[in-house]
Amino acid sequence: MIRGGVHASMKQKIYNVEIFLSSEDDIQKASCNCPKGLDVCHHMASLAIFAHKNLSVTDAACKWSKVKPSQEDTILTAEMCFASSSHPFFPLLKEISEDSVEQFKTDLKACGPTGLGWLLSPEPTINEETVVVDVEQLLFSEEYGNHGDKISFLKEKLSLTKDRIVEVQKLTVGQTNNPAWYIARKHRLTASNFGQVLKACKRGRFPPTLFQTLTGNTNLGGIKQIQWGRSNESVAIEIFEKRHNVKITKSGIWLDECGFLGASPDGIIDDDTLIEVKCPFKYKDSFFSDCLLEIKDYIVSFNGESFILNDAHNYYHQIQGQLHICGKKTCILALWTTKDYLEIEVVKNVDWQTNLNILQDFYLNKYIQYITE
Repeated sequence: MIRGGVHASMKQKIYNVEIFLSSEDDIQKASCNCPKGLDVCHHMASLAIFAHKNLSVTDAACKWSKVKPSQEDTILTAEMCFASSSHPFFPLLKEISEDSVEQFKTDLKACGPTGLGWLLSPEPTINEETVVVDVEQLLFSEEYGNHGDKISFLKEKLSLTKDRIVEVQKLTVGQTNNPAWYIARKHRLTASNFGQVLKACKRGRFPPTLFQTLTGNTNLGGIKQIQWGRSNESVAIEIFEKRHNVKITKSGIWLDECGFLGASPDGIIDDDTLIEVKCPFKYKDSFFSDCLLEIKDYIVSFNGESFILNDAHNYYHQIQGQLHICGKKTCILALWTTKDYLEIEVVKNVDWQTNLNILQDFYLNKYIQYITE
């Protein structure tokens, strides 16, 4: 594991970063306490690059275990591999003007989401107090620590009016491209995790991996799947808009009146309808009919006449959570691969609403306890 403190570029603040490596030195997961630490942030990349460039003496092989090299072998030391501070590394043949750099960034942005583009993007700046109550700050405040009835205190401080819910939604439009979205969802239970939580509550078992997911200890093993979904979401949206001659309105995060349950649908079609897009990476070059032959518990099933959403799948709970929290009647689930495209209408199930009580109880009595301990 690599642990370090990374200075924020725009303010006098240090963020705590942890990076966990496999036995083959591959990054397995990482976490940071900055607003974007729930996903992937610049601070994680900075620590990884620093660790790569600055080898610890403890990383050197023990002298008694070294194999004597043959005279023909050339051993490269760390100093040979990396430039020293007295001779800084400069990869370019000449100085580059600021205008050229800005033009390069513009051209790179036109290529869509890229790793280099993300590294070169400016660190987001935002007044966190203008978004919504910071759960972490509240939990570690003196007021919370001294309060006799902590659950009632949290309920009071986190609860939201309907007007405030609409305001937060507008402030967080853009989701992963908006730092306010990360702040609003940090340490709140969001619809994408409802299925996992409800299954854990039904079993009465709450494994550590569940809380690691909820607290945002990012598993970078799924970064390709995440990137694929984000890159192609707009493709599915465009297909839907052309088919139905409508314009999808982008959405931020919708919070329940309790203030700690939330949902971020991919878009709003009209006053009664949401859209949620899924681009399954595993079957990205397949037809959905072929997927059903390979796996029985897939996102969708075929009832003999049409495709329907599998109500045992986590996506079912995600969409029902979105419908109840956003106050909508219907959600269109748009599924896209390079070979196929499906639209499935999911109607709000009024009986599902009892799950909101289960989720609230889990949050107040299990999740909060995990964070504070």
